[in-house]
Amino acid sequence: MAVALSPFPVVGIVLILAGERGRRVGPLFAAGWVAGLSVAATVVVLVYGEAEDPGSTNRAVITAVVLVLPGAGILGDGLTGLGR
Repeated sequence: MAVALSPFPVVGIVLILAGERGRRVGPLFAAGWVAGLSVAATVVVLVYGEAEDPGSTNRAVITAVVLVLPGAGILGDGLTGLGR
């Protein structure tokens, strides 16, 4: 919920609406934002839906994977940017 209420999309939509094609692009931005939040919520439910048992070790593994993969992606992106 905190992501949905973040000020960044609000600033983005204000800047988009202030542009010359704002009436056409603004709703597309809003639809993309909602779609992105929906995809993220769906992935979280699918990943953590399997880990309902509190005594399960799957929960720790799933949590570790969910935390490590984005970090590895960001690290890889940063290293590729340094090589340019």
